[in-house]
Amino acid sequence: MMTRWFAILSFVLAAACSQSSGFQGSSGTAPSRVPEPLGTASPQVSADSSVAGVPKHQMITLGSSTPLVDLVWVIDNSQSMDGEAAQVRSNVSKFIASVALSTDLRLALISQSTGPTGVQLGSEAIAKGHLQLETPVGSTNLLAIAAAASCAENQSTFISQANPPVGSITVRDDTMVYSKANVRVCGRDFDLRNNTFDSTAASRSYLMESPDAVVSSRGRLVSFFRPTATRIYVFVTDDDAGMVNDLNFLELLGAGGKGPRPSVFAFRGIESNAIGCTISMRGRSYETLASRTGAEVYDICLADWSAHFKKLSESVGRIAKVQYDLSEPGLRVEAIKLDGVVLATNLWRVEASRLILSPDALLPQAKELEVVYASP
Repeated sequence: MMTRWFAILSFVLAAACSQSSGFQGSSGTAPSRVPEPLGTASPQVSADSSVAGVPKHQMITLGSSTPLVDLVWVIDNSQSMDGEAAQVRSNVSKFIASVALSTDLRLALISQSTGPTGVQLGSEAIAKGHLQLETPVGSTNLLAIAAAASCAENQSTFISQANPPVGSITVRDDTMVYSKANVRVCGRDFDLRNNTFDSTAASRSYLMESPDAVVSSRGRLVSFFRPTATRIYVFVTDDDAGMVNDLNFLELLGAGGKGPRPSVFAFRGIESNAIGCTISMRGRSYETLASRTGAEVYDICLADWSAHFKKLSESVGRIAKVQYDLSEPGLRVEAIKLDGVVLATNLWRVEASRLILSPDALLPQAKELEVVYASP
């Protein structure tokens, strides 16, 4: 009898041990458990995390890479620009060297290379990857040529019509006859039948000077631009813009290409002065574009442009350092932190897939930028 009860008791104890041990490893020892504390912090989520409902963060180490800059320089080659062209010739090599110290710079020069108003990049600059587009630029079509060159080739052309009106179109002192009524620049049509010149008008928005030069420039900069580079335009002229002007230039670039809004600088005329500097018209379109894009304008009537070029090179370097590619362009940016401190919303903006800071936002000693995205 005692033997039977002992056998039953042994069986019950063995069953109880088996149930308490759970799934054991090869050692037969159950893993220990540590109780989880209440109120644990949210996990740190990297830019490639896909955890639903948790904000994504992108960390950017400042100064860890050299910023890319694609700079397009367009020079008015009209007869009145010989002195200004000489200023560019005297300073452009030094400018390139200065900007290249702090950026990975590529420069495209749109200008004829010969004659008193021409400017030519040297062989050393070409060997370093810079580019010259040999194009005679008029005094009012700088923005039109730059836009057509920046957009895809098939977005700028003359538009054939079944019964094209043929007429004499006067631009300054030249009479040109076009067999086509319209020219398309970056997908937008401009009617050349309204192509008139009014020297008394406050704006020359009806003038498309040398449309053949505009169309022949189409698409020539598309392969030059790097997708992640900061894009900057510099214009040199003693006149104002024509049909392509401050009202549509940035919009044409937005329709014809990808990426954030570029910065627009200009050497332009303010007024004729007593030392012999004469201008055709104040460059108000360029002033407006510079203001809209956080850039600057310079007076072409100064006798020495070296100070202009120094300031321009400093500004280009500063702009290049405040633009960053976003790792999550499809998500809304909720906040920007600089070394852990949240920046005011007026110190940053998002354009396309790029974060752009105000130059006033970055401190010299700043080390890290954090992008906080909305929850996916």
